[in-house]
Amino acid sequence: MIATEHVSDMEQLGSFIYRLCSGKETYRLRRRGISRREAGNCHRIRHFENTFVVETVICQKS
Repeated sequence: MIATEHVSDMEQLGSFIYRLCSGKETYRLRRRGISRREAGNCHRIRHFENTFVVETVICQKS
């Protein structure tokens, strides 16, 4: 995923998103395919979203 733009009016995204993101920096995300050859330095972050663990991988293009 790639961050595309800052969202200033979260009410337009619905009440669920508004409650989760109110008071936080919020950005729109867009899917972006990245091939393994393009992926350079990658960092894996494991965090709790709710009652389950989510792994986020952040890679710098080489």
